[in-house]
Amino acid sequence: MNYSTLTIRFTHSTSPQFPFALREAQKNPSFKEDNKTYSVSYTKDQCDDMHRLLDLIKNLRNRRVFVDGEERMWDDIFHYLWCYRHRQHAYDPLEYCSGSSTQYPAYNPWYCIQVHMPFSHYSEWLRYGRFDKDGTWIFDKKKIAHYLNTNAHEFRFCPAYNPNFMMRVLDAFPETANPRIDKDWQYAEVIDRSLCVSIELGSFGPDKKTHYYSGVVPTSPGALKNIINKIFAKIKK
Repeated sequence: MNYSTLTIRFTHSTSPQFPFALREAQKNPSFKEDNKTYSVSYTKDQCDDMHRLLDLIKNLRNRRVFVDGEERMWDDIFHYLWCYRHRQHAYDPLEYCSGSSTQYPAYNPWYCIQVHMPFSHYSEWLRYGRFDKDGTWIFDKKKIAHYLNTNAHEFRFCPAYNPNFMMRVLDAFPETANPRIDKDWQYAEVIDRSLCVSIELGSFGPDKKTHYYSGVVPTSPGALKNIINKIFAKIKK
């Protein structure tokens, strides 16, 4: 999320935590005091300092948050905290964000587990698109982007969330896939339409019979990894 500062404001309290919270806030050069109301502002690079203060004022009643001077709902801004703290305690924080340990054999190229859109043989979002006349599947990237942003919206203030990187991955993702040409892809069989979103069917089979498909999927875990490698190689250029 693009912002310059998050400002935390809280008032004097009889809570045993209050002296510690005040001491922590006073460490920041932006600290201000006005009639027993205290405020301190943090940039994105100071999230660890901010989180220490948040732990100390979590039980205070009179606390408020401002994003670039505009007051916002506390839970709307800090909804991400529970997930971010799991990340910080993980053996490999990056692996936690990618969901590699919980979604195997899927991959999560978006590096945000909260988008809930892993890349696997069963990924529903690979069925967002349409067939061309020759059996080429054209991915609906606008729709994919919509669901990526929608699913991650509640976590948009997470310090580890990088929507620009996520969109770069999507830009580098193939525009089309034709299993007749590219051995990394195969046609996806139709699944229960009640579980899908705007599926378009195509009748492109390897023989003379009519076959109905709902999109494309990787042919194997090896093919999946190959597609991922190509995407990241393109990003690094």
